[in-house]
Amino acid sequence: NTKRSVNWEHLFNDVFDQLDCNSCYATASLSAVEALHHKKHSTDPKINLSVQEVLDCSRENARCEGGQPSAVMKYLEKYGVAYADQYEYQGKILQCRAQYADNSEKEKTAPPGQRILEQLLSGGPSRLLQGSR
Repeated sequence: NTKRSVNWEHLFNDVFDQLDCNSCYATASLSAVEALHHKKHSTDPKINLSVQEVLDCSRENARCEGGQPSAVMKYLEKYGVAYADQYEYQGKILQCRAQYADNSEKEKTAPPGQRILEQLLSGGPSRLLQGSR
């Protein structure tokens, strides 16, 4: 049995400064979605989803005080998330500006993060944390 080494680094976006916000849970969660999307679709440039939207709008986490990837995935599954250039990172908590976060009824066009998640998954957001199949 020969062990094979695989380098997945090319799938991930560059690391960025969290500033004074403990947003690593949101960054890691969205990075997993971005990497799986790139692996499946070989997109170039890679997609970059909004960590700031998760911080501002996901009420199941402690925002800049930390949180759980599972709660980020639930938010993403329910509401989707904007691209990072549409909802830029500030490194502090601001008022939620997401189009869908406070609406129980979504409009016909889902935000990009939700469409991406729907393309990647079947069987719920926990599959993302287990890796793609």
